[in-house]
Amino acid sequence: EDGIRDSSTSRGLGDVYKRQIRKSLLDTNTVITFTNKKGVTFTYDHDEIYSTFQEKFETMLRGGHPNSLGCTLEVVDIILNDEESLDYLFECYSSNDATVRLRVSNAFKRIFRQKPNWFVGCVNKFQSLIPTLNQPSAEWTLAQIHLEFCYLLTEEQKATAINISKEQLENSKDWIVIIQTMNFLEKMAQEDNGLRNWLLIKLALISKDKRKAVSKKATEILKSLNK
Repeated sequence: EDGIRDSSTSRGLGDVYKRQIRKSLLDTNTVITFTNKKGVTFTYDHDEIYSTFQEKFETMLRGGHPNSLGCTLEVVDIILNDEESLDYLFECYSSNDATVRLRVSNAFKRIFRQKPNWFVGCVNKFQSLIPTLNQPSAEWTLAQIHLEFCYLLTEEQKATAINISKEQLENSKDWIVIIQTMNFLEKMAQEDNGLRNWLLIKLALISKDKRKAVSKKATEILKSLNK
């Protein structure tokens, strides 16, 4: 039913995940008691819940068609009720499953759109981790959230974001990464003449790309920056 049940979770832990966890209860000195839909009450201590988080997030994000959400929304619900569990979502970027990594990125975007201030506490971790992964879905997600939440970035973080994006534009072969990175750099170039000049040269080259979506976007941004 919820995509995460197996023989070891027959006690109904899926119901905890989807509805019953409250951050105020996730203290190391407390236990969590909940009642499932059948009226059966269970109790879990803090360590049991957190070890289950670590074990289950990747399982929840695995399986099904790569373009489907799978249990992404359930994971988002869990984390929105417990900010500390963001760390476990970050750990899923190390998964060998490309679908899991793609859904991790989708989950982060959904979480930050509901809780923009949480992005502030994650910026440095994102900027340190993503460039080391060589994962297109993570790279285009970083470009998207840099653009969407650039108003929350410090000047130092903006500079780091620009450097990461320039590297991505230079080296990435993924068309989505290239397009999302161009979108972010266009925004930043409006306030930075040095970046604008650098980007104009790159866009002139990219506008000749054989991929129509890439060349079209580069041409559009060229026209915008040359107004």
